[in-house]
Amino acid sequence: MAGQSDTTTGWANVPSQCVTYASCHDNLCLYDKLVGSVYGADGKYRKRYEDLVAMNKLSAAIVITSQGIPFSLGGEEFCRSKDGDENSYASSRKENMLDWENVDLYSDVIEYYRGLYKIRDAFAAFSDSTAATANSLTYLSDVPKGVMGYTINNTESGKWSQMCVIFNGSDSAQNVTAKGDWVVLADNKTAGLRNIKNVTNSVKVEAHSAV
Repeated sequence: MAGQSDTTTGWANVPSQCVTYASCHDNLCLYDKLVGSVYGADGKYRKRYEDLVAMNKLSAAIVITSQGIPFSLGGEEFCRSKDGDENSYASSRKENMLDWENVDLYSDVIEYYRGLYKIRDAFAAFSDSTAATANSLTYLSDVPKGVMGYTINNTESGKWSQMCVIFNGSDSAQNVTAKGDWVVLADNKTAGLRNIKNVTNSVKVEAHSAV
């Protein structure tokens, strides 16, 4: 996703000069940021919240389908928490370790990340290192509030000639118009190369999710 109109006039000339990410070793990890933003002081960092899991998946979909080099903090794929510690370089092992029990607790999130990378690997345009793809995105018009989407043409011959990517950041499901016949590869629950369903001209996108 280009995200800005000045793709080739800003600080980066091509996507390969940009690393895209939602969280890194500095500041809050993604899940802690979500807990604090949504639940505030009442939030429990080590608790699984289904709405936050959905937001984590949406974040991953945005990063992994963006132009540039996708990056994620270790453990982000299983909702890593540091109990709200945003500067943990000198903190305890408990705060900095990867809690492998989360692999079971958030196995669906891990599979979702894995599926997104399969989609990225199978569609060359997502990894185009030049500015050509970023500057040729066609954004969907008349989308509901909190929703954005675009179509992207493949840069190589393959199974799919075009992708339509839609993000719903709102608190409710939205019906989004996308003209044409489409095979859905990702929704709020799963992502990958398997055909989830076929849609024509419109698709329902659940709250805090991507298709």
